[in-house]
Amino acid sequence: MEAMDLLNEYNDRIKSIYNEYGLDCINRLDDSHKIHDKQMLSWHSDISRRCQIANKMHFDYFKNYDDISYCSDEILYFTAHLFLYRPYMNNPIDDSIWFSTRMIYPNYVNLGTKRYYMFADIVLEKLYNYWDRIGDLIASYFPELISERRVYFTTALDIIPNEYRELDSFKWLSEFRNNSYKDLNNKRRQVVHYTTSITRDKHNHLNLSNEEEVIAWQKERNGLADYFNEQIHITLEGFYQTLLLLEEVDKTKYKNVIFPK
Repeated sequence: MEAMDLLNEYNDRIKSIYNEYGLDCINRLDDSHKIHDKQMLSWHSDISRRCQIANKMHFDYFKNYDDISYCSDEILYFTAHLFLYRPYMNNPIDDSIWFSTRMIYPNYVNLGTKRYYMFADIVLEKLYNYWDRIGDLIASYFPELISERRVYFTTALDIIPNEYRELDSFKWLSEFRNNSYKDLNNKRRQVVHYTTSITRDKHNHLNLSNEEEVIAWQKERNGLADYFNEQIHITLEGFYQTLLLLEEVDKTKYKNVIFPK
């Protein structure tokens, strides 16, 4: 088989996983760019025009959309690989053996397991990148309130003026920031700065003493793919809620900005 044929076959398998598990991205699998019947590319462009004119900024909204879109594609692609490798991971229950006076459940890490954990850690970083770009977008509407060097997803939400904090869109983003995002970022911080997921689980496994604990450990490991699938859908909703919020900012803060002829 030619190399390109092999790559195409591989890509077709990944695409089939998108459909099998309901994975998606900002562009959408049908390339419509629609979320809740809103065409995100044109909406993003419409609500950022006056802001860019008013602030005469160097912030590039076209690049911002492309970056958010590309990060979303990466999250989709790498999450699919967790589902690809999950069926082929080693199973300590299946590998259990009687040793001396008790049953032991060895963790014979195989290729499927290694790849699964590799992609899990990659997705954590890509999700952080995605929300960081969302933070860049939000902060661009309030350049007088924050330095470019301090812009992150969380700091961008911190500067939102009180007049917008009762909007449902801000409440959604705030709720996400304080719960799901906090958990996600804690996982990412652990992987990036301290211990990779595969090393963490390897050493956690060493402390397991019975079948029930091993089953729970394995369920948590296998659940990473589903966790990231859920995060994908949160990224789509989060982008929609961000544009809802910024649409209100555009209508109020930038309502008097005149488009050049």
